[in-house]
Amino acid sequence: MVEMVIVSLAFIMLVLGIIQFALIMNAKFFLNYASQAAARAGIIYTDANNKAIISRMEEAASIILSIFPGNSGQERSDKSASFSDKIKNIPNRAQDTESLLSVKILSEDNNSLSIQLEYDYLLYIPFINRIVYTGYLMFSKDITEEAAELETETKEENDLKLPLLANYRIRKFYKP
Repeated sequence: MVEMVIVSLAFIMLVLGIIQFALIMNAKFFLNYASQAAARAGIIYTDANNKAIISRMEEAASIILSIFPGNSGQERSDKSASFSDKIKNIPNRAQDTESLLSVKILSEDNNSLSIQLEYDYLLYIPFINRIVYTGYLMFSKDITEEAAELETETKEENDLKLPLLANYRIRKFYKP
């Protein structure tokens, strides 16, 4: 009986870990798609200043990320809401997403534009979120295991955000 409890707890943690990493990979997929949309917006608005271009790129990326069901850890939309109501709510969700998103232009020349998107993905699977966040702190920064655990313990559940990065390079097209 005791063996079953130990094995079942380990199995539940393994299943929760698989679910969390699947959600992270899903968010990474949406972020890659959003980086493509941001880069396309960046090459369209080349006549504006740098801040305006970045603003347009963030807007394009946030619209894509607003479709992602787990963006910013918001409650899922009402299941009874119609499809048109959900579509009308996209601009509001896009504004909520912009606070978690940053766009950086890595290089820009006459032929190409290279950007990097950073999105703070909220880890919301219980127990596993703290393990993943502690692992991120330990392997991404040069801090000890104790310091990583201390920083994780001091954070609230809704502050455990994993920064995801996506780079995209696009060639510009000029009419001859």
